[in-house]
Amino acid sequence: MIPGLQDVAAGIAPASSRGTDVAVWVDAARPGQTVGPLVAGAASGAVGALTTFAGGALVAAVLPPALAWALEPVPVRHTA
Repeated sequence: MIPGLQDVAAGIAPASSRGTDVAVWVDAARPGQTVGPLVAGAASGAVGALTTFAGGALVAAVLPPALAWALEPVPVRHTA
């Protein structure tokens, strides 16, 4: 999953800033990979494995369309 998402991040970045864009993406992804299992472990202990799994599934289902909507390019208006 990570290589595919990184490929998308590199694909939408302009060539002039592709390295910077991918570096920022990697810097944002790593804390999630570190903190995610800790949060899931704590949640599993607090509310149980099934509820934790269901919550994670809900986040996984809602987050991609929400990000796609939030990151949709805004048309540029040219005024003369």
